[in-house]
Amino acid sequence: MNPKSTIETLNRFLYHGYGGGLFTHVVNHSFRETSMGIFSIGPIQDIGMIATSGLTFEEYLELISNQRYSAILYDYSLLCIECQITNGEISRHRYMYIPCPLRNDVVAGRPDEIEVADFLSQVDRATLNEKMLSQGYFRFDFTNNPSPKGIYHPQSHLTLMSPDCRIGLKSPISISEFLTFIFDNFYPNSSKLWLDYQPHLKVICKETIREEESSRMHLYWADET
Repeated sequence: MNPKSTIETLNRFLYHGYGGGLFTHVVNHSFRETSMGIFSIGPIQDIGMIATSGLTFEEYLELISNQRYSAILYDYSLLCIECQITNGEISRHRYMYIPCPLRNDVVAGRPDEIEVADFLSQVDRATLNEKMLSQGYFRFDFTNNPSPKGIYHPQSHLTLMSPDCRIGLKSPISISEFLTFIFDNFYPNSSKLWLDYQPHLKVICKETIREEESSRMHLYWADET
């Protein structure tokens, strides 16, 4: 996995999607070498961690105001993509999908000339209380660090609704697999543009699931070679 070509392809997709109306706003991604042979990929502003069990309007607005995301979709949901490459392989990743916590009629009234954060900051509190529709979010995490003792913590896992939820995955996933999951399950009618980029961001990752994790409910899939 080449970090330079990965970034170039990801940015082309994001800006193509912006031009095609798939995204309302996108953030340019870059890579930096954090140490010998280790590259960090993501937007300039670190996305970081947010509470899994819910998302307040203030948290959502802070993410947008500080551009802690990769792209804002046309329905104002957020995509967040960060990963680390070590010697050509994914050694860490955090991919998140955050549905817009407001009903569609609120954000649909934004004039094109007004920035998303500026528009949302002007929405009155009564409207927010009436139109809040937080659905939480989910994220795909992977780290090759040892698990904390006594805590069920698969190296690669899916978290949703609760920080204690860690559904084991057979392996890390590539940016391609994350975005394919998003478009297959949430935006099937908008997937055509993505399919041109899909094979160029795909990487087959080594299995990391351990015996104690495979004996519990987990997610396993067949890789296409």
